[in-house]
Amino acid sequence: MFVAPMMVMAILVLAKSAQALSLQPASAAAAITPFGPESDGPEEEEEIEECEEEELEGEECEEEAGAAPAECLLRTAEGRAVAFTTENKVGLAIRYTSFSPTEATVSYRLHGSRGSLTLGSKKEHLGRRGVIRDVERLTDSQVEKARAASEVTVWLHVPATPDYCHSSSTLRLTTRRSEQHQLVWTQPGSALRH
Repeated sequence: MFVAPMMVMAILVLAKSAQALSLQPASAAAAITPFGPESDGPEEEEEIEECEEEELEGEECEEEAGAAPAECLLRTAEGRAVAFTTENKVGLAIRYTSFSPTEATVSYRLHGSRGSLTLGSKKEHLGRRGVIRDVERLTDSQVEKARAASEVTVWLHVPATPDYCHSSSTLRLTTRRSEQHQLVWTQPGSALRH
């Protein structure tokens, strides 16, 4: 009895994920790979699914390392920013898990020797897990700031949370590397800053 509704829910979630992926422009979706080879991939997703099933059955789940408290709603977040210097655009991808669906505002800024550059800010509905993507077009002067940027700061503001959660939803992407006409910023170490 319990398995059938869970299967229907899983099919709906997969269909919605496939639909969201198909709405991305082909070049942006292919170029902004949210996570590289260091990603845990399907094994990590299986662990999260097992944990969610245990929670639904009333059993306690083992807390993920680096996970925020439940009252913060956002469980984990891992970010990656990419500047496409030949196409004058910057992309952001954030993989997240949450304790329950919620609304959030995502904004980000580049920092470097040529000053700061505030980029996208948008409201998103967060499910139990997913990837938030944003692509911003840049002017030539903004591309120069992006090339000089050493860090990207991302804020995930969830309004329905206590004030002490706001600092834990700041991602600092400080590991920078160059790849074929792209600059890539990722996070060193833990996903959420506590």
